[in-house]
Amino acid sequence: MIIKPVTHFLSILLLLFSFNVSAQNIIARIDTGYANIKQIEVNAGFCRVEIGAISENGRVEFFGEISSEKKPKVNHHSPYQFKHQVYGNTLKVWLQGRHRGSGFSESRLMFKVPPQTNIRVRNNSGSIYAFGLSGDYAKLETRSGSIKAQYINAKIAQFRSFSGYIKVENLNSQEVSFNSHSGSFRLTDAKAGHIQAKNHQGSQRWINVRAQIEASCHQSTIRVIGGKGKVMLNSHQGTLRVYDYVGEVYARNYSGSIRLKNVHGRMDLQANSGSIIGEGVLLMNQSRLQSSSGYIKMKLKNELNKLDYDLRSSSGSVKIGDDRYGKKYVVRNGNKTLVRANSSSGNMFFGKYDEEK
Repeated sequence: MIIKPVTHFLSILLLLFSFNVSAQNIIARIDTGYANIKQIEVNAGFCRVEIGAISENGRVEFFGEISSEKKPKVNHHSPYQFKHQVYGNTLKVWLQGRHRGSGFSESRLMFKVPPQTNIRVRNNSGSIYAFGLSGDYAKLETRSGSIKAQYINAKIAQFRSFSGYIKVENLNSQEVSFNSHSGSFRLTDAKAGHIQAKNHQGSQRWINVRAQIEASCHQSTIRVIGGKGKVMLNSHQGTLRVYDYVGEVYARNYSGSIRLKNVHGRMDLQANSGSIIGEGVLLMNQSRLQSSSGYIKMKLKNELNKLDYDLRSSSGSVKIGDDRYGKKYVVRNGNKTLVRANSSSGNMFFGKYDEEK
C-alpha cells in the first residue's frame, strides 16, 4: 500500500491529465482510455513516458503530446503519430515516425493505470518514470534516456539502458535485474529475492537493500551501504566498497581495492593487484582473503585470541595485534571462526578495532 505522497505525480502528472487545451502548436496528440486492460506495451521513441498506478476507476487512461513553439507550415503533415491497438486484454501504444528533428517544447506520453497492470516500456532516447506498479512484471528499457521508478512491487522488475542512469526507490520484488553499458545504478530501500546487475562503466549504489545481490562492473565503483543478505561483487578495474552490512560478502576485483567498514558476516575476498582493507569487521564462520600484489589490513571487532588463523605471505610479513610472525602463521584451537588469508607480495595485518567514542 502506498502511503507516501509523491509530489512529482500530484503536481505534474495529474495536472497534465486535467487539461485538454495546449497553448503550443500540436504536432501529435492522443487522449483516450480503456477498461479491462491487464498488460500495456509501450514504444514511445524519444518521448518521455510516465506511468502511475493512480487509476481510481480501474481503467487505463493515457495522454500523449508532441508540441512545438514553431508554427507548422501550411498543408504540412506531421511526421509523427501516436498509435494504439487493443489485443484481448493487452494495450499496445507506440509512436510512429523515425526521426526526432528539433524544436519540440513537449514530447510526453502519460498513463494512469490500476496497480496490478503488467507494464513493458521500450524507448529510444526518452526517459521513463514509473510509480506504484505491482503486477506480475514491470519491464522498463530505454537506450539513452534515464529511468526512475518508485514503489515498485511487481514480482519481476527489469531495468535496462545503454547510457542512461537508472534510479529506483522503495522496491519489493522477487526477481530484479539492472543492465546498462555506461549508465549508473542506484537502488534505495529495497527487499528482493535476487538482484542481478551488470554494466561496463558507471557507478553502482545499493543502499539499504535486503536481498541476494550479484553485481558486476568492468570499470567503476560498486558501493553497498546498509542492508542484509548476501552480496557477490565483481569488478575488473574499480573499487568495491561494502559499509554497514550484515551477511555474506563475496568480492572479486582484478585491479582495484576492496574496502569494508562495519560489516558483520562471512567474507570471501580476492584482489589481484589491489589491497583489502577493513574497519569494524566482525568475521563469522570461515572467511577467506587473498591478494596477489596488494596488502591486507583488517581491524576486527572479533577478539583476536578467539580466532583460528591460517595466514601465509610469500614475500610479505604477517602481524596480529602487536605480534609479528614472519611469512606464515597457523593456529587451530577449535574456535568457531577461521581466518584464511594469502598474499603473494603484500603484508598482512589483523588488529583490534577501536569503537569510536
